[in-house]
Amino acid sequence: MFRPVHDQRGVVALLTTVFVAILISVITVSLAKQMVGELRQAGDYEQSQRAYYAARAGIEDAAATLVADYSSGKLVTAQESCSDALGTFHDLTKNVASASAVDVGWTCQRILVDTLTHTGKLNGPDAATQLDMSSSTKAYDSVAFSWDKSAATRSIPGSSFPDYNTWVSGNYPAPLEVTVIAYPKGNFSDVSKITTANALFMPASSGSSKAISGLIGNNPISAKCVASTSDYHCSASLTGFDTTNNSYILRIRTRYTGTDYQVGFLGGGSPVAEPDGTATLDVTGKSGAAYRRLIYRLPYTRGASTGLDYVIYGDNGVNKQCKIDTDPTLAPTCP
Repeated sequence: MFRPVHDQRGVVALLTTVFVAILISVITVSLAKQMVGELRQAGDYEQSQRAYYAARAGIEDAAATLVADYSSGKLVTAQESCSDALGTFHDLTKNVASASAVDVGWTCQRILVDTLTHTGKLNGPDAATQLDMSSSTKAYDSVAFSWDKSAATRSIPGSSFPDYNTWVSGNYPAPLEVTVIAYPKGNFSDVSKITTANALFMPASSGSSKAISGLIGNNPISAKCVASTSDYHCSASLTGFDTTNNSYILRIRTRYTGTDYQVGFLGGGSPVAEPDGTATLDVTGKSGAAYRRLIYRLPYTRGASTGLDYVIYGDNGVNKQCKIDTDPTLAPTCP
């Protein structure tokens, strides 16, 4: 008696086909998701780049406004208040039909040339910065300096000048050296009226303000430093600024180690917002749903009207016209 033979090859082929189809479907879906994700990332990057270049355009426009206003004698305080980050919108594509679906431009543009406090960081020993106060439009009679902002507890050194390694290992705040250059406002020809005073503030447990007229022979000057504070450890102030007749340049230098700093101007004991010769340009660019913010610092002042920024200082005075020949064998021609 013969038993029927069941052929299972068809079943195996069917299961193999189903498995392969499922595998291909999974791979296809995964590839599709990956492609969609990459396209989305590419789109987001493109929008972000458009927003960045829109912000750059806003920076260039702000710089052009600043230069034009300064050249005409105007002092810009703010192009826009920017109280709303999505406020006034300068559309760069409103006249481009093909780009009507994507608005590209800047939403906020601010030009700021004065502030109540000027802050910065000197990254290493003997690093220096300069504040050019020739653009000052408000009276101030004293300048307050604060430096060494850290939550760490500091040691307060004695009155001696230790070597570099001892100072750093002792965890002392940096000494701060401030040079005050004063020159008459407006055009002037008598270079003897340019005066320089230097103050070296040494960290100490107590200190007092000093008049700039009495700095010679009184260095170093004790600065009040607090060993443990979450704010600036050290503070000092200079008084006796005559902004009615003079303009000032402040050069700030750190000693032994780097430090952050803050400078404030006061008139009659009250804070005064003053320009420091540089403008802050703050612009937010937009492209679709992407936003990019750029902040630039731009010098906009030439110092004294006679070109003090381009002066060569010597032992016997100031030389404003000096031609240096490319031939190293020739001496500079300085009429």
